[in-house]
Amino acid sequence: MTNPKTLWDSLPKCGRNPDLARRELVSELYLQGLSCRQVGELIGVSAQNVHQLLQQHKTPTRPRGGNTGSHSRHRRR
Repeated sequence: MTNPKTLWDSLPKCGRNPDLARRELVSELYLQGLSCRQVGELIGVSAQNVHQLLQQHKTPTRPRGGNTGSHSRHRRR
């Protein structure tokens, strides 16, 4: 796969619908299992920006909260 940052930088920033390709790239990376933070770090934007792009693309997002399994230090007690 091509480096996501290189691909992100090569996408058009103006034109008829400049954000469509960007939203598709973000959505594809997120649906592969990366978090918003990880996608943002890969392409050089904030996690909030990634979340906005996912919402605009109508990509279903996973619930927040991280690992809450039985052996997690983050589990609810």
